[in-house]
Amino acid sequence: MHTKLKSQIRLIRWMIRRVRLLEIRKRTCQVSVIEISYTYRCIYKQITDNSIEMKIYYTIILMFLFQTAMGQTMSDSIVFHGKIVNDGILYNIGFILRIKNNPKFGSPIVGLDSSEFFVQCVRGDTLVLKTMASPYSYSVEFVAKDTIQQNIHVWGFPNSCKEWYFEQKYKTISLPIKYGINRSDLVGIYKHRKKKSYNDFYVTYDATIKLKSDSTFEFMEIRDEWDIIGVTYHTGKWEIKRDTIICRTVPELYPPIVQERYPGQVLHFYGGGWEDEKQKAIEKGIVYKFLIQKKGLIYKDRKDRDIYRKVKQSVTTKDSI
Repeated sequence: MHTKLKSQIRLIRWMIRRVRLLEIRKRTCQVSVIEISYTYRCIYKQITDNSIEMKIYYTIILMFLFQTAMGQTMSDSIVFHGKIVNDGILYNIGFILRIKNNPKFGSPIVGLDSSEFFVQCVRGDTLVLKTMASPYSYSVEFVAKDTIQQNIHVWGFPNSCKEWYFEQKYKTISLPIKYGINRSDLVGIYKHRKKKSYNDFYVTYDATIKLKSDSTFEFMEIRDEWDIIGVTYHTGKWEIKRDTIICRTVPELYPPIVQERYPGQVLHFYGGGWEDEKQKAIEKGIVYKFLIQKKGLIYKDRKDRDIYRKVKQSVTTKDSI
């Protein structure tokens, strides 16, 4: 028998023994996430590394083996193929994958080595990707309908915070106030970044304020202290008084913590999200004041008087403000 064929047969036998062992250990709660993930990767490697005929063959084996491990029948079982699409996360960390309302299913970690993942489930199951991402923890729920690859979008901020240039390069422009202050010239995105030293460690700040043409604003400041991420988010209304922009929080304008940004994909922010900031706005009424100068907006309420410089944006971005 051909040497390559022999090795493939031995691999198939190993897969069968491996899945049977996982099934036994799963019942006694002795199987780990790493072991399950390793077995998936081994089989997936065979699918991607071989010819078209062998890809089909190994895919069938994958479906058969894992439906056996999960105790599912061929008629209602599918191998769901997902791809994680990063719409804006500060740090690339893994996601805990689980099947909602199926306690028998483990919790493999996906998204670390590859954006693609496979999971054996029942057609129509609700799958959940959960993460402790920064600055907000969240999960994405979606339905496994078929075996065609589906893009699952992940986004760690309120939906309106797109193109805020977190951890990205950007260019800034001066404010045209030589002949007076024009409200339309102030509409846009302003950025402030700084890194301060405290003895033997650093604290970094990445702050953004967005002044919109409908007189609303959004403010977000992300702080990194000893790898501990803190975040402040507020929204409300802005106005001009002489040479100062005054931003007052409005609790009713804070976005919901459950959002459906893409059809069939529901985003849940948990652990409070920005609800704590909203509560502060209800109790105190938070106000930001910025002095308007040619070089940018000067934060008046801080000792450092931070400068928020206006970002030079594309036409596409301007239209969304």
